[in-house]
Amino acid sequence: MIPEPQQTDIQWAYRLWTSMTLGGNWTLPGVGVYVRTGPAELTLTTIYSAKPHTDAFGNSIFDKHDWIVGLGEIMGFTILENVEVAFDETDEIMNIPKEKVGHVAICEARCGAIFKVNPLSAGVAYVKIDSERTCPVCGEQGAVEPALEGVHCVVDDSSVILKKGIREEE
Repeated sequence: MIPEPQQTDIQWAYRLWTSMTLGGNWTLPGVGVYVRTGPAELTLTTIYSAKPHTDAFGNSIFDKHDWIVGLGEIMGFTILENVEVAFDETDEIMNIPKEKVGHVAICEARCGAIFKVNPLSAGVAYVKIDSERTCPVCGEQGAVEPALEGVHCVVDDSSVILKKGIREEE
């Protein structure tokens, strides 16, 4: 059980939340990221838990979030939930910039690999393009266009497989 908010918690939160700009982010370790979405409104947009678990005291992320909701009620703030991303703090967050969704590129070494920036979808394999822009299919460094460095892409290697099959038939 998490203790009720104390006066020092209220004073600290009031100063923090009212000093944030609209659209400003507050990262609460062990919980997630809150965005100031209105004059007296915060929205939880990212949570640091992709699966259920509790801390040493038996509290889940949602218990801690509920404490923030209660703190907000005391201060006249509304705390909303609009989670866009959920991941464990030890996991790497997927880097799929919205402005790059739909972007397509081919391996500059001409191995046949196609890199597509697709929206995050369950069951789809994504590959992060490394800082050397190494093609994950042929291994050639610098073969992926610079705009995709650090981005998680879907790699279509069907052309590579077709080429390999043709060579094996010959």
